[in-house]
Amino acid sequence: MNQLATVQKRIPRSEQDIAADIFALRKSFVGSRWVFSEGRNPLNAVSHCDIAWAAALSTHAHLNCFAQAGGWVA
Repeated sequence: MNQLATVQKRIPRSEQDIAADIFALRKSFVGSRWVFSEGRNPLNAVSHCDIAWAAALSTHAHLNCFAQAGGWVA
């Protein structure tokens, strides 16, 4: 959300589903860390915020300069 507010990332106006996906993410402080979860995307009832999660992961990878490929499944 910070990157959208500071125009580091942009969403095309024609892609309302992408914006709704990102705005459906929820951030809460639990204990000593931030926890992210999914809310409801009003434009896509079957959405699991995949687009938003992908954007967040790409930002995390970019900011942490991971030089290796990999992944995990929960």
